[in-house]
Amino acid sequence: MSARISQTVEVLEEMWHWQAILGKFRERAVPVVAKRHGVNANTVHDKLVRQLAPQVKNAPDFDRLVARWLGGDPKPLRSALLAHAVGVADRQRIEAFFRDHSHAA
Repeated sequence: MSARISQTVEVLEEMWHWQAILGKFRERAVPVVAKRHGVNANTVHDKLVRQLAPQVKNAPDFDRLVARWLGGDPKPLRSALLAHAVGVADRQRIEAFFRDHSHAA
């Protein structure tokens, strides 16, 4: 499984868990995932933005995709991730994530 998909899905999982109490999900979730992987937060952030181009143009664009997902429309975010999946393991991780997190808590 690619680090791009794995770490991006982990950030989404963190954002899912915190959605009811945090206003700035990405800023809180990225350092948690970075620490978990022993990398710099910028490394994880790069996977959310630059490495998801052209579907994601910048951090606010990623946030808009996440907001749509949390609002009940997962298709744009799911499509962006699937466009960058490398192999079956990535696709399975993405599909499992959206199956398990199909609507806002």
